Amino acid sequence: MALVHKSRHWIEDPQGHMIMGEGRLRILQVIREKRSLVEAAKALGMSYRALWGKLKATESALGQPLVDSTKAKGSNLTPLAEELLVRYEDFLKRCRINEELLFQELFGGLMHSRQ
Repeated sequence: MALVHKSRHWIEDPQGHMIMGEGRLRILQVIREKRSLVEAAKALGMSYRALWGKLKATESALGQPLVDSTKAKGSNLTPLAEELLVRYEDFLKRCRINEELLFQELFGGLMHSRQ
């Protein structure tokens, strides 16, 4: 039997308010793709109110907007939101690589040594 590790990563402000996690990441990715909060909520299978609430909670914690919405151009991510996406995606990628290496180092032969 091979062991498998699972983990989740998120970023909070010093008061414990969510800044970025995989859910927030997905919200921003879909807003960027759809250019509409309503369409993003639909695509994610969540209510507009839920999406709006998560977005506003993060904006409040950061003190800066993540989305710029206008009737003419729709909803677009701010430069801060784009930077958060890039950095968080890189953070997750690096975490997963390093976690796997560490997990194999510490647990790779554990079950084989007991058989």
